[in-house]
Amino acid sequence: MDVTMMIMKILKKLLFLLLAFLLFLVHKESKGQGVSFTVNAPQQVGAGDQFRVVFSLNDAGTSFKGPSFKGFSVLSGPSQSTSSNIQFINGAMTQSVNYSFTYILQADKEGTYQVEPASITVQGKQFRTNAFNIQVLKGSPNRQRQGGGGQSGGNQGGANISGNDLFIKTLLSKPEAYQGEQITVTQKIYSRVALMGFENVKLPSFEGFWSSEVKMPEQVSLHKETVNGTVYNVAELKKTILFPQKSGTLTIQPMTVTAVVQVRTQGRTTTGDPFFDNFFNGSGFGSSVQNVRKEIKSAPVSIRVKPLPEQSQPAGFGGAVGSFSLKATLDKTEVKANEALNYKITLSGTGNLELVDDLKVEFPSDFEVYDPKISNNISASASGVTGNRIFEYLVIPRNPGDYEIPPLKFSYFDLGKKAYVDIQAAGFTIKVQKGAGGSTAAYTAAGKEDVKILGSDIRYIKTGRPQLRPIGAMFYQTALFWGLFVIPIVLFGLVILIWNRHMRLRGDQSLMKNRKATRVAKARMKKAAAYLKSGEEEAFYVEVSQALWGYLADKLYLPQATLSLETVHEALEKKGVGEALRLRYESVLQECEFIRFAPGDKAGKMEGLYQQSLEIVMTAEKEIS
Repeated sequence: MDVTMMIMKILKKLLFLLLAFLLFLVHKESKGQGVSFTVNAPQQVGAGDQFRVVFSLNDAGTSFKGPSFKGFSVLSGPSQSTSSNIQFINGAMTQSVNYSFTYILQADKEGTYQVEPASITVQGKQFRTNAFNIQVLKGSPNRQRQGGGGQSGGNQGGANISGNDLFIKTLLSKPEAYQGEQITVTQKIYSRVALMGFENVKLPSFEGFWSSEVKMPEQVSLHKETVNGTVYNVAELKKTILFPQKSGTLTIQPMTVTAVVQVRTQGRTTTGDPFFDNFFNGSGFGSSVQNVRKEIKSAPVSIRVKPLPEQSQPAGFGGAVGSFSLKATLDKTEVKANEALNYKITLSGTGNLELVDDLKVEFPSDFEVYDPKISNNISASASGVTGNRIFEYLVIPRNPGDYEIPPLKFSYFDLGKKAYVDIQAAGFTIKVQKGAGGSTAAYTAAGKEDVKILGSDIRYIKTGRPQLRPIGAMFYQTALFWGLFVIPIVLFGLVILIWNRHMRLRGDQSLMKNRKATRVAKARMKKAAAYLKSGEEEAFYVEVSQALWGYLADKLYLPQATLSLETVHEALEKKGVGEALRLRYESVLQECEFIRFAPGDKAGKMEGLYQQSLEIVMTAEKEIS
């Protein structure tokens, strides 16, 4: 008997479950109940608080359009959920369904802000909520309030992502270094959640360091690392080579990033029966995925910088630290007076190359020497800064004779030997012969624009036919004078006429928008093409969508606030646009909006959508009169 009763109860539960499931599939509407579209929001919040604004509808609707929430930061939303209530009274079943659109907001600063109405379409009729005010009071940024329902809105935003789920670390290649020694600093992000992107990246300040940025790949790649027994997805955000410019303890300030994280939310379903509620709310019904933002910051990192030894420091030491080689070349060793020479020094190696700018070359006193032309062939990588720095001197001997440029000595601190090292480049003997007659310097190598032309201070005698005019002839008696007098007056009158016409046209805002519609749409599509080429998906879909909607609004004289597929359809029909083009335009608008907010791979659809949008705008331009 007990077994039979248990089986009957289970069958009854299964029957109710099947019936409820069918009701959810067909979206059966409640009879005798009017459409109600309301909003639930707090009247007062504190500055920095997070809170919820919920728009509720008791019927199935389409084309929901939320307010802009000026004065607040939208952390997430709109998040859509559905709840249902089923009752059996005297053998008759009644059902009510409620649809909710939830925003998680954060109050930015004090003041009173008006929130505009939201709108939605139900059975072809548009419904709007009332506008309302939210007063932001002075409050703690860490306190969070809930705008409706009594639950913490942080559970829908980034507040439930802990510091163990998502964080940034600043890693050093070495904890201490000599002054001038290169240190590799890497910023990594560690995540156990689904990362979608980054915003508001604020790089650390490197006070006390000279820095060289390592070029990072455009596409951030993830790899796995284990930290304290936990496996994380890790990406390198930034890599920089630092050279400490003073000794002591130097601190690298934190890096701040706003991470966009994908989280799953669960809508609550209410049927009035605990069995049904547990089944629907625990089986994945009503769940959705949304992006939330979480600000994370790395911890400051300190480096102990040791001073360079002073006891054995060479007299000509200029602060170079690393490993270097030196080479000197001279383009010729026999010249005539006032002919130019090109003396080139190449400093190669690894270390703080770009900080070396004075080689202290000793030239003969009879040589005229110009400031060196410095060129770099230096690259920064994970292994450090390497390359060469070239100094080109333009040298002009002024008097004949035999001269010497002595060997160039260069001192640096070798990190491998922990000692100072002296290197030198070859010296040169130059034979200068007497110049032939003139004193003009001739030079064809690099830096010739710096050579001064000598002996040219006497101007040439003018040899052309002189321009003479009779005595007593006055300029105001010529046709040129009267032409210059009358032409400005005529031009001024034309400017006045054009300006008046322009102001009349500007007074007709609708006409101005109509004329500019195609030009504005083409400009947006051109911008979308650039985003398509660079692979910026989100920016691409925003530009295409705004181009299509904006073109219709300007061309059909439709206010932005009333734009919808229904109003566009009616306006195109009134303009005599063919049904094929109307359906095609509406299809592309729906596809564009769907792709923007749909998960998954969007890149493969960008090219096709771009071409369709271009063709539709050009075709519409021909049909809309």
